[in-house]
Amino acid sequence: MLKKFLFIIVLFTSITYSQDYTKGKQLFNTHCAACHKMDRKLVGPPLQDVVELQGRDWTKTWIKNSKALIDSGDEHAVEIWEEYNRAAMPAYNFLPDTDLDDIVEYLASYKTKKAETIQATQTAAPSVGQTTVVSNQSPPWYIILLVLV
Repeated sequence: MLKKFLFIIVLFTSITYSQDYTKGKQLFNTHCAACHKMDRKLVGPPLQDVVELQGRDWTKTWIKNSKALIDSGDEHAVEIWEEYNRAAMPAYNFLPDTDLDDIVEYLASYKTKKAETIQATQTAAPSVGQTTVVSNQSPPWYIILLVLV
């Protein structure tokens, strides 16, 4: 009985506290997309590789308070700050850690999700040489009647 109870607790906490790509995307669009694109510079740098290159903890710290990371002397933080004319990103320390984790999850998973979407699209599209059947049936009589009325 105790094992079942512990299993349920672990399962519940892992579901409740796991990072959420979809929520991260929504948060990114709300708080970040005005200045950042994933694959090109805008006001700030492109972000599709930031987690891979800098790690989750660094990325979360940067989002939470980039100025504090710059002031700490972090080499990469200072490099970005210099490259973007010493313009510091606003602090998002008002966001709960779970929201920051979700944003980091979105950034970390972006390229994989994009590749999966492209692959699914290519798989669904007919291949060269395949025949696509288009129906030449006329619309049902009730559709014609609705259009005429």
